Amino acid sequence: MNFKLKNKNKIIHGLMALFILSVPIFSSPDFDKGVALFLIPPFLINFSSYVLMTGFFFLHHYLLFPKLYHKKKWWSYILTVLVCCYLTFSLPQLVPLMGGATADPSFPQPVMEPYQKGYFFRMIFFNNGIVFQFIAIWLVSLFISLRDCLRVAENEKLMAEVNFLKAKIHPHFLFNTLNNIYSLALTNSQETPNSILRLSHLMRYIVTESANKKVLLSKEIEHIQNFVSLQKLRMNDNNTLDLKINGRPKDQMIAPIILINYIENAFKYGINPELNSKIDIAMDIDDALLTLTVKNDIVVNREQLKKQGTKEGMKNNLKRLDILYPNKYTLDIVDTQTTYSCTLKLNLS
Repeated sequence: MNFKLKNKNKIIHGLMALFILSVPIFSSPDFDKGVALFLIPPFLINFSSYVLMTGFFFLHHYLLFPKLYHKKKWWSYILTVLVCCYLTFSLPQLVPLMGGATADPSFPQPVMEPYQKGYFFRMIFFNNGIVFQFIAIWLVSLFISLRDCLRVAENEKLMAEVNFLKAKIHPHFLFNTLNNIYSLALTNSQETPNSILRLSHLMRYIVTESANKKVLLSKEIEHIQNFVSLQKLRMNDNNTLDLKINGRPKDQMIAPIILINYIENAFKYGINPELNSKIDIAMDIDDALLTLTVKNDIVVNREQLKKQGTKEGMKNNLKRLDILYPNKYTLDIVDTQTTYSCTLKLNLS
């Protein structure tokens, strides 16, 4: 269970406890007596029942649910709940015998006849409805526990899905980069050793940083710059590249390998040594708002790109955005026969 969920649960539990304990106070016919209210035996009996119900609320959430209910120890769970219910309406009857309380002459005192026929049923149905209130609190505690359990399971599922999507993106990225280096090696380019070194930095980032949920934005930008430098080796005089970064990253955090897919996509579509083409990449950093704009000419065969799984990579990245940044991003794409552009606005707060 993550930190935010734990804090939220503490607030809910605290409010629930205050609500339970306030019911007998504000519903008492002797509420106007102030502090003296706690010296009236009938009120003390009723209030003690609510104190026990409050204790049961926490006992159920932190012990009975995880240790018995969640592990499907049904008989032990049912028996324990029944025992707690019985103690909740039985133990408060001992309060007048403990001393320290003075009876109010104006308040009629109940006559307790424990062994009288039908006593048990009268306790259940007429003792201020304590049993029914106990059942209500048990159901509320059960609902909260089940909800928390479901949220934890959903979070674990989402993180597993994100890791799976990363695993699908990494081999795809490596495959394209190795193809670039292979092309350089065929021409005996002197840039081959440097490109291998850049690839080493790229892979180190992927292996070490992408395992984290968030990384510094400055590291992600450095990764993009290394990638672009490597891609420049494929370009000639027919190709133009413009990379601009406006604003300085500070301590902003971002999900790793979340931006590179759109930049990588521009190089797939926009580089052809035989045709004139242009790629514009702009990144604007304004506190927690990050805007990435990528524009490129389309100078390759679209059908060939479909076979390489380009659309699948874009779909996977979009799914990561949905999981990691729900309601915190916008993605605008303009796709024509000759150009392609996308603008991603990401709230990093």
